[in-house]
Amino acid sequence: MLSILIPTYNHTCYQLVESLHQQAESLHIDYEIIVAEDGSRDQVSKVANLKIRELSHCRYIRREENVGRARIRNFLASQAKYDWLLFIDSDMIVRSNDYIKLYVGIITANDASDCYYGGYRVGEEALKINPFLTQNLRYRYETSYPVNSNATLRNANPAQYVHTSNLLVRKSVLQKCPFDERFVRYGFEDVLLGIDLVRQGYELSHVDNPLSFEMFESNEAFLSKTEEALRTLHDFQNELEGFSPLLSFAERIKVVEPLLRSLFQLIKTPLRNHLKGKTPSLLIFKVYKLLYFLALN
Repeated sequence: MLSILIPTYNHTCYQLVESLHQQAESLHIDYEIIVAEDGSRDQVSKVANLKIRELSHCRYIRREENVGRARIRNFLASQAKYDWLLFIDSDMIVRSNDYIKLYVGIITANDASDCYYGGYRVGEEALKINPFLTQNLRYRYETSYPVNSNATLRNANPAQYVHTSNLLVRKSVLQKCPFDERFVRYGFEDVLLGIDLVRQGYELSHVDNPLSFEMFESNEAFLSKTEEALRTLHDFQNELEGFSPLLSFAERIKVVEPLLRSLFQLIKTPLRNHLKGKTPSLLIFKVYKLLYFLALN
């Protein structure tokens, strides 16, 4: 029935696996959980994740080479033995007691769709523990996009809002339309998967079955991750054309692009310092992303 696939890199995900294991066991279904370390170097997390092997129907695979987000997911799919694959990011948290049950209901109902994205919520529990999260750039960014937790909004443009954080897909479909392994750096490999699925005529649906996102890196780390994603977007802009608002806006202002690139060289450091600070502005973050992207040309 269901293969739950979790790639991880320098992260302890035993508690996530344990939560999924408990839910699947209670449903008495055919399932497996496979976790693959993608060349992790953090010894603490690697030792902690060894406990996964003690759980029934669970596999923990250590891979010494980091092969990137697309290739590790294709590898996990190749290891799966069931007809449906559920990809989950290792930093997600299960908050619903019926998370697996809802997906099992979809599978057994023989719905026409080939792929489902369940979304995610920005964890309120994290804010209760750390009220200073309101100063965190990642937290501010995530909470500014309600589309992530609203299937109705996502279904208005299904291909644009596909993320591997919580993705259910038929194995037969992914075998014909795998993740593009040219994507090695962070970002957009899941968006292109959604685009390819739709272009090849597969049915893609969004449902409200969210996981919880509650881990927020420092402002500087998130900024560096964003820059990496922008470099990915630049490299694959032809493939992603029409599915990125930033790409569309950059095309509309092409006439002033040289001027903006020159401006960015003057203000890059002050903008970056602001975004790394205690009161990062989302407006400045959007401006920085645009200017950084234009500077790559």
